[in-house]
Amino acid sequence: MSVSDANTFCFQLSEIVRSKDEIGFTKIFNPEELEENEYNSLVDNLNSLDDEIIRQIIDSFPNLELYENFIITYFGLVKNWDYNDYEKLFELYRKLYTDYMKVFSYPWQIFLLKSLSRSIIQLAYLCDLSPQNLGKKKSKIEEASRLFSSMFNSVVNDRESLEISKKMGAYFIANLAFKTYFKLNNLNLCQSFIQKLRQYDLDKENFYKFPISDQVTYSYYIGRLDLLNSNIINAEKHLNYAYTNCLNGNDFFKNKKLIFLYLTVVRLIMGKFPKEILLRKYGYYEYFYDLIQAIKQGNFKIYNTILNERLDWYIKTGIYLILKKQMEALMFRNLFSKVFKITAIGKNPMISYYSLLKAFKFVGLNDYDLDDIECVAVSLIQKGYMNAYVNNETQLIILSRKLPFPNPYVTNY
Repeated sequence: MSVSDANTFCFQLSEIVRSKDEIGFTKIFNPEELEENEYNSLVDNLNSLDDEIIRQIIDSFPNLELYENFIITYFGLVKNWDYNDYEKLFELYRKLYTDYMKVFSYPWQIFLLKSLSRSIIQLAYLCDLSPQNLGKKKSKIEEASRLFSSMFNSVVNDRESLEISKKMGAYFIANLAFKTYFKLNNLNLCQSFIQKLRQYDLDKENFYKFPISDQVTYSYYIGRLDLLNSNIINAEKHLNYAYTNCLNGNDFFKNKKLIFLYLTVVRLIMGKFPKEILLRKYGYYEYFYDLIQAIKQGNFKIYNTILNERLDWYIKTGIYLILKKQMEALMFRNLFSKVFKITAIGKNPMISYYSLLKAFKFVGLNDYDLDDIECVAVSLIQKGYMNAYVNNETQLIILSRKLPFPNPYVTNY
């Protein structure tokens, strides 16, 4: 594809639109596809023409009447291209993206939508994360999120049936918006996207009509949102779907590794422990293996020591507060179970408060007294971690003979 002047560009674009060539449509609007001499020739030609002449050239070709302003905006991007000035490039792409909303109409144009969207988010990151902007407000990422929100509204409002409409780009745009909201730590904004996908019947069975890559990414983000909102069962369902359906191979290993991280955290809360081979495969052995042993033993002292030793990594991955707050019930269950096994005498299954008090101090819970232990026991019973009742007078916990410590979920991965 050679586009060394405006006339050639418009001729080729006219043919691309006529044939609905999604690849060609994407490439022709990407300056980085041009060879250096080709780019220089196109810029020289465009600089020699005023906008009125360019409009006449566009109008002389069939199929381009709807794209006139978009083409002129793209030519402006080409003429002012400077990859050393991210701020300027972002503004040029912002204008191009805004104009594309007005012409984007068909599924075969989704490839270009994805290309422009990726350019927007990449440039936003380059601007806001540049050395001179570190620590400042992430203004370009915020602007990108607003662009994605506008594009999303345009996409879901298409009245054509799903298979022949631009609604096929809905999940891709939603996923990019989620990416910006996670970066901005403004997760409540995700809800409007989720609600609109339901409102326009793009969830349930229609969800599976979208590209598997969009399904995987969306399930990953929804799983993470569920995890943060303590919707543990739904979190596992979505993250497991993302992990299972993420393609294998070197190109996808990084994505699968990331999904596995949060799936592991969810399953730890549920009492499911990953195989050592998987922890090693994804490079998480040093962060989870010893932690899991502490969870199994209900040893809060070792558990908190490990959290503090690797604090930076747990915070960076966004799992520190989850591990700090949501593992408590399971660890207490495991500690009670261990004390019962050690102190069980005779046929009547029970645990004394005093045995538990000694165990609590052994695992670093020095501030707990007998009343606190009773409160913990009642909480475990209410949450379904222990089948028992407490006898305040005898200061004994009377356990069920059948399954006194139900495992919340079966360990199966």
